[in-house]
Amino acid sequence: MRYTQASSVIMLMVAFGAFLGDNFASSAPTAEDLKAQAPQGPMLPLRPIAQTPFHGPSFIVGGGLADRSDSKWTVALVTDTHGRLFQFCGGTLISPKFVVTAAHCVAAGYDMSAVVGRYQLSDASSGEMIKVVEAFMHPEYDPQTMQGDIAILRLERAVSSDIPTLPLIPPTKAKMVNEGQLVTVLGWGLTEERSQKVDSVKGGLPVQGSGTDVLRAVTLPVVANAKCNEEYRAVTAKDSILDEEVCAGVDRGGLDSCQGDSGGPLTATVNGKTYLFGVVSWGVGCARAKVPGVYTRVSYHADWLASKMLLEVATGSGRGLGAVNVLFAGVNRAAAFSVYIRSLASNALGLTLGFAKGSSSNFNIDESKLSLPASGAVESATVSYKSTRAEVASAEVSLQINEGGKQVGEQTIALTAFALPVADFGKAFPGEWFSGADSGANAWVVDGGEIHSGNTHDAQTNVALLYLKGSGVLNFKWRSSSEETYDIVYFFLDNEPVDALTGDSGWLSKSLLIEGEEEEEHTVAFAYVKDKSMGKYQDKAFVKDLHFGAMADAGMERFAPILPKGKAGARPAGKVAKGRGLRGSGDDGVVSA
Repeated sequence: MRYTQASSVIMLMVAFGAFLGDNFASSAPTAEDLKAQAPQGPMLPLRPIAQTPFHGPSFIVGGGLADRSDSKWTVALVTDTHGRLFQFCGGTLISPKFVVTAAHCVAAGYDMSAVVGRYQLSDASSGEMIKVVEAFMHPEYDPQTMQGDIAILRLERAVSSDIPTLPLIPPTKAKMVNEGQLVTVLGWGLTEERSQKVDSVKGGLPVQGSGTDVLRAVTLPVVANAKCNEEYRAVTAKDSILDEEVCAGVDRGGLDSCQGDSGGPLTATVNGKTYLFGVVSWGVGCARAKVPGVYTRVSYHADWLASKMLLEVATGSGRGLGAVNVLFAGVNRAAAFSVYIRSLASNALGLTLGFAKGSSSNFNIDESKLSLPASGAVESATVSYKSTRAEVASAEVSLQINEGGKQVGEQTIALTAFALPVADFGKAFPGEWFSGADSGANAWVVDGGEIHSGNTHDAQTNVALLYLKGSGVLNFKWRSSSEETYDIVYFFLDNEPVDALTGDSGWLSKSLLIEGEEEEEHTVAFAYVKDKSMGKYQDKAFVKDLHFGAMADAGMERFAPILPKGKAGARPAGKVAKGRGLRGSGDDGVVSA
């Protein structure tokens, strides 16, 4: 089957839930398809990306300009805020498709991209900017204690072959980096701490420094954990440093990482080779005397990091490897999508698939055991959902990874499904309609010659679903009247997100050619999704003049679905939850695309 569209304004799709998988062209995925990593058409932002110079927080406190070669594997994490790209955290490229950063950098759920191979952030002619499609936050991450402050990100595609990676330090070599040995931290973070307020280690984020947009570096001695604990006890009146953390700094102060450097690399050189030794995590203030910076030890989490690089997982309806983590179905009607898994490991892997505790029993999976004999091997399973009553259900698919009979890792996929009750929209909207919403919002209603979403409150989703059969042309007009960027109406076809509108759009026409078997069933869904706060205009989505009829002339433009790549309604960067003086907050700098 293929989809064809006549006219539409394709906009950036941002999704329900966590960072999601890639979009591939084929309907029967092969290893070659997965290797290609080729999106169907361009991903266009809701607003033009500003080609403006970087300004705002931009470098390490003290230190100097970094070596240009180090910028190849030092990563700037950026998010699009009102048409401008802001750098809010750092990271380290450890393989062509994976970046290590801090868990608190991804906890807020920003739709993010990684800028790699760039020395000066405002220099759009250098390096590459690649979407982050999957983020694994350490399962033991605690924003209060900062335990497990580490995450690994999967990029939409591999970086160019001329961009080097930085290896993780092996645990045996990490033991050779002891008190007093010099280590180097790199980043584009603040150059000074202006706010002197510190409520405690668990609050009081220093704000806003100044600097340039060129990568900086500072070399510091390692501080023993016992001494670091003593120094923090003088500030916080308690032991604060964990075994999985390492400190670095000088007694006199003046040299440190700072806000905006979060997630960036702390490197160590052992026997002439440089490794990723730590991840910028937290501190009290920046560059204060006798208050070292605190970093997550990479070697402590070596096995966990390795386990997240064994597989690539993508989900979709089966007509193209797309990112889908939400299903819409009528009550007593089934919905399904496929999970595609590709091995990245050099050895054979076995997979055990199941559902985590607490998952709805209305989800099922057709395969419980899969084998991936070698790197590049692809397997798939189908997840289905059906409910006899109206509900919003959730589940978590667990993929246990086994190598040589031993479990070596686990990945999970979070799912949401809407079972919608029957809706009657009158003669103007014939057909088999279903409509409903979560958390007590009102379902869609008919109003004269149009239908629109009912009252939808913050953090709610409101859906109208139509079942179609056979081939034909789908025509309709739609509009949004919502807070731009944050409250969005999505159009889904067969549970694939196809298009989106936001803001006060006015009426737009859409035509879509659907080809398939005569009795083949299709679903069309309109979902109005509100973020966690605020509203604007009528705060609704509208549809009218919907018709599904005979096959149209063949001269229609081929349609390639634009699939979601992040979270809907991501607020501007800088709203990371307060923790222990978390690096990565404060004013964010603008990056040229």
